[in-house]
Amino acid sequence: MFLPMFGFPCAFGLLDVLWYLCFVHLLRVFIFFFETCCKSKGQTIYIHTYRTHR
Repeated sequence: MFLPMFGFPCAFGLLDVLWYLCFVHLLRVFIFFFETCCKSKGQTIYIHTYRTHR
């Protein structure tokens, strides 16, 4: 199969963006579970300051 010179970087960039979106989604899910775990331990203030000063 022949790919144009502009086709391959475009497809690669699209895969890069999809990988980045999946990574961000997994990171948000991890942060959500981490926050709920820390809330049960009473460390909500530390997590709140960490997220606001980031």
